[in-house]
Amino acid sequence: MEVHLQNFEGDLYDREITVEFTDYIRDIKKFESAEELRAQLESDMQTLHKEEIQDVEAQVD
Repeated sequence: MEVHLQNFEGDLYDREITVEFTDYIRDIKKFESAEELRAQLESDMQTLHKEEIQDVEAQVD
């Protein structure tokens, strides 16, 4: 499994971490190229960012 940690800078190589899934973004997909994967990851990050903004706005209301 590969996990992207948004806004994290550091080295976790060979370290054990616990990951908790809080959102479901999309189904599993096979990518034909690295560029297609890169584009999907960018889209996923945009989706997560929009959801974070909606969560904050909901807390303010």
